[in-house]
Amino acid sequence: MKYRWIQVGSAVILKPPAIQIPMGARPEVARKSRKWSWYVPFMDNEECSLHYVQLPCENDPQAEHIVMVHGLAANLAFWYFQLAPELARDYNVTLYDLRGHGRSKRPELGYAPSVMAGDLRNLLDALGMDRVHVIAHSFGGQVALHFARQFPERVRTLTIADTHLSSERQNAARWENGEKLQLLLDQRGLELDTADPFFGYRMLTEAARIQLAGEDERTEAVSDWGQPFQGKAGKRSARQWLQLLESTTAGREIMEDDGLSDSLLAELQAPTLAVYGENSHALGSGKRLARLVPRVEFVVVPQAGHFFPASRPKVLYNAWSDFLRGTR
Repeated sequence: MKYRWIQVGSAVILKPPAIQIPMGARPEVARKSRKWSWYVPFMDNEECSLHYVQLPCENDPQAEHIVMVHGLAANLAFWYFQLAPELARDYNVTLYDLRGHGRSKRPELGYAPSVMAGDLRNLLDALGMDRVHVIAHSFGGQVALHFARQFPERVRTLTIADTHLSSERQNAARWENGEKLQLLLDQRGLELDTADPFFGYRMLTEAARIQLAGEDERTEAVSDWGQPFQGKAGKRSARQWLQLLESTTAGREIMEDDGLSDSLLAELQAPTLAVYGENSHALGSGKRLARLVPRVEFVVVPQAGHFFPASRPKVLYNAWSDFLRGTR
């Protein structure tokens, strides 16, 4: 593992109210320069360099570990500002940037979720973590499902939040909320089809382009999908996502079959929580998990879309807490 100095400057509102200054922060430097400096940890190996952040448990240093996996075009900040500090009251929490995202390295190849599951294993090995609770959103859920299948002995529990499965993509045309959104897209002149099996991926990419172009009149149509590109770092995140698609094989690999066959899902051993938004295009995948995974609890969040873990984190926190009590 290597550690690198970076200057964060005014973007350092990275201090959640629920915890103390995170591991790696250097307040004595901050007092001198009036800017925070961070000792940013990376896990380096031949496969990929991964950026991560750890929030130690407030109440028990020997508490169990949680690892949180974000989705496409996001980074570890997706969890950091709201849900992670709540979980860190009772657990040791580790967040990391998927390869090609955030501050992690951007290799040319290796963006299939089965490969990224190996990245997660390498990170846990480097940090000396044996068994963990895994919480994952969207594409991160594909990574987590492969991880649970490849390394079942490493998973205490598995939580999948609004992850789309390739095996369910042919049912995209049945998305109940799709017609309303299609009307809005047509009105804004956006050539996107909600019945497209890869609608979510294409919508995310269009949202990045709109953010960079500053097309306010089209923002409403993609507002629910622009979550990774919101805030002060929104344009940087949008630019990074488009650069990832242009400079690597990520776009092609993401749109290939995810390898999560019905037979593979039926072999999962870990207690699993599947949480999906009622209005999400991925809801059918949640129902599929509920049918196939042996030890699964399925929760539908009323009037919620794809990014509810960020917009309504308390809902996910409560669902996870109730689920965990049931596994004890």
